[in-house]
Amino acid sequence: MAQLVGPHGHVDAYEVDLELASRATTNLRAFPQVKVHSESAVGVELPIADVVYVNAGASHIPPNWLDALSGGGRLLFPLEPASSPGAMLLVTHGGERYAARFIVPAIFIPCVGAQDEARAAALGDALRRGDARRVQSLRRN
Repeated sequence: MAQLVGPHGHVDAYEVDLELASRATTNLRAFPQVKVHSESAVGVELPIADVVYVNAGASHIPPNWLDALSGGGRLLFPLEPASSPGAMLLVTHGGERYAARFIVPAIFIPCVGAQDEARAAALGDALRRGDARRVQSLRRN
């Protein structure tokens, strides 16, 4: 990500595991445009970003991820029930609307703070029915 944004961009990385966050900070020292936060990216105020990329499966979209998107900004994350197959969802902020579409099947580790048992069950049912193919947009609330 640091190489994609270049020396004038900025990357904020969030890691809940303190040891992994410490190792990431050490390993990314050569990239001054990267800041590693030793906390979850769920439920905290995130900086406004053109891209929010999440590397852990969520059963729902935490509102702060959408709040962080600039106009035209994109959110890419695995929408999935805990430890079950899901798919990468791409959400694009378009003013009052959010375009959304599934990109590719995926399975990741569960996202701490973004897994809800009831939502995960409903999501699993929807994915089994094939409803993901019809997704075109996202409504908040």
